[in-house]
Amino acid sequence: MFMQNIPKEWQIKKLKDATERMIVGLATSVTKYYRDTGTPIIRNLNIKDGYFDSTNMLYLDKKFADKQPKKTVKYNDVLVVHTGVNLGLACLVPYDFQGAQTFTTIIITTKSKELFPDYLMHFINSEIGKNEIIRLRVGAGKNNLNIKDFNNFNIIISSLSEQQKIASIFSTVDDLIENTTHIINSYSLLKKDLIQVLLNKGIGHTKFKKTEIGVIPEEWDINKIKDVAKVSIGGTPSRNRPEYWDKNKVDGNIWVSIKDLSSIFKFISDSSEYISDLGVKMSNVKLVKKDTVLMSFKLTIGKVAITKKDLYTNEAIAAFKINNKNEIDYNYLYYKLPLLSYDLDQAIKGLTLNKEKINNTFLPVPSLIEQQKIAEILSLLDSKIFLLIKKKKNIELLKKGLMQQLLIGKIRVKV
Repeated sequence: MFMQNIPKEWQIKKLKDATERMIVGLATSVTKYYRDTGTPIIRNLNIKDGYFDSTNMLYLDKKFADKQPKKTVKYNDVLVVHTGVNLGLACLVPYDFQGAQTFTTIIITTKSKELFPDYLMHFINSEIGKNEIIRLRVGAGKNNLNIKDFNNFNIIISSLSEQQKIASIFSTVDDLIENTTHIINSYSLLKKDLIQVLLNKGIGHTKFKKTEIGVIPEEWDINKIKDVAKVSIGGTPSRNRPEYWDKNKVDGNIWVSIKDLSSIFKFISDSSEYISDLGVKMSNVKLVKKDTVLMSFKLTIGKVAITKKDLYTNEAIAAFKINNKNEIDYNYLYYKLPLLSYDLDQAIKGLTLNKEKINNTFLPVPSLIEQQKIAEILSLLDSKIFLLIKKKKNIELLKKGLMQQLLIGKIRVKV
């Protein structure tokens, strides 16, 4: 338990004993007081893991807000999500939002000589803090924090100077994560723009033609998908037959569903569920060979991947086996498939496609060399984004490990 083995000079206190104020913001409907400008009202969606998100801000009538002085937030108050899926997330009130109101969020003002706000925020967001939130949460779905209970949140208190140093370390790591996120977003936007240009206008073309699918380079051809690839649809073994499923992944039959398709990773070589050899034999699943393009076409349309191993898929995923690799590059197909104009059907649960409509969808076809050049440019961006995401995850793991060690005093900082 985290309460054990902390430095002798450190203390464990109830949050109520280290704070001047802990209240819930406005808890009644304020919709009729919304204005285009006025006093900002902070909601749970503005509270992120260690930072304040000022997008989607709403504003209250200033006269109404001024009548709620006890609910007004101060600079560096700690805000905590009071209810819902992000229960317990904490951030600080930025300088520009002092004087704002909040809607059903917990507001904490610390005792300035005892508890550093930045330290408290990081402590609440740590694994230790999350476990305390789990211990104290209430409600049928266990997704509420009552002030009475939250007062008994246990926090490890070191000296104020040590708290400030620990918080400074976490903030430095957070800045590194934030900067990496910005770089990822920049590359992602660049990729989005390049996809529109390269896959619609190609490389170096000056002459274009009008076609049934829009304006494309004059040198490009148009084919139906059925003329360039064989489309196959997967299946699902009976869920009522446990022997059709391979929980221990002994038989090695990868079975891909939409949840396994990632918007980040281009290639797929594993899945969350496997099926047994018997499940393969007794169902309508079809083997999909390595280097085949997959695309979801039911409910969630257009999630794509390229197989790096032989595998099976469910019936919501289409596999595109290229007829002639001297005419179509599978990497080009991977990037182009989500952008095609499909004849969609409206189903009860959303938009959907069928095999016939996929087969009859038109595909613009550049020369193989141009396809490969387009795919190479986009693949380089994908590789860069993948490495940055990996870097970000490693930094986040580093932070998680540091938090655990620093917050219990296993690693001490010099002050």
